[in-house]
Amino acid sequence: MNNKIITYLENEGFHASRESCRYFRSGEEFFARLMYELNRAKSYIFIEFFNIEEGRLFQDVVNLLRYKVEQGVDVRLSYDRIGSLSTLPRSSVREMTNAGIKVFPFIRARRFSRFGETNHRKMVVIDGEVAFCGGLNLADRYANVREFFGHWKDTGVMTTLGDDSPLSTVIPMFDSPNERVWERTFINFVTSAQKYVYITTPYIICTSGVISVLATAAKSGIDVRIITPFIADKRVVKLATESYYEELLANKIRVFEYTPGFLHAKSIVSDDCRAFVGSANLDYRSLYRSYECGVCMFDSQAGGAVSAVKHDFVDILGLCREITSADLAQVSKFKRGVKRTARIFGRLF
Repeated sequence: MNNKIITYLENEGFHASRESCRYFRSGEEFFARLMYELNRAKSYIFIEFFNIEEGRLFQDVVNLLRYKVEQGVDVRLSYDRIGSLSTLPRSSVREMTNAGIKVFPFIRARRFSRFGETNHRKMVVIDGEVAFCGGLNLADRYANVREFFGHWKDTGVMTTLGDDSPLSTVIPMFDSPNERVWERTFINFVTSAQKYVYITTPYIICTSGVISVLATAAKSGIDVRIITPFIADKRVVKLATESYYEELLANKIRVFEYTPGFLHAKSIVSDDCRAFVGSANLDYRSLYRSYECGVCMFDSQAGGAVSAVKHDFVDILGLCREITSADLAQVSKFKRGVKRTARIFGRLF
């Protein structure tokens, strides 16, 4: 059943390969390994983040990049100008540029129809041999250096040609507002499942078509579970996400909220043999208005990347509260209306 997803992605121009793949359960693990690999770079470092924010983590990375430039490494960094509008001052951009780092701000507003499109990708490529991807941006909260919304739960992956991690069949993928590869990949993951589909996403603001795919799977006997955050980083988006709970539960989809803090991880795991980790949320912006990326992984070995994603999901469940019909029955009609209205404004964030 993996062939359906692989065939689709290869027809979109992406290629499957056998590579070492390591899954990171937290930002702390992700950035510790990233710093190690950045320090080993010999030829080039290409970095792309949606949000970059001044802080300890940012300064540590910039100091290391400055050192690598002095060694002759070609360092290029891209960030989204909208995503970093209030967090990355021009003085910090000048600091990087003066250090020899080639900085590329992304903004796509030359035509009105393109206004609001963002580069939501988060990835690092080093020497063509090591690549990182996931939900993490370059800011202290992603590694819990500082806490803003309780414990920040995020995830990432590293693929490499020379690591001792178990081999997986991997397909790195990306999309744009014109291509909608993420939406079709998500649908393929759900429709390929025979036993279960487990999803983590910080936001749910999607079309009736996506909900229908999930509902069809759940009503066909597939164990469909979704984890969202208990603590909101954006109140209006949290209300919009909650507005879908009643429909999801009515269609046999189980919904959980991560209680220690904010869950920012974007992942899917299914049937112990396939998983996705990347930058894409299950919301309108990721589906239709943003540039996204991710890694699809296929293996069934114990200790492999897919197994690690599945075990992490199960561990997260132990820190969640399940949303029940009794919970929803306590919500007033007025608040239900507020939540449904929030869907409209939630598309803007």
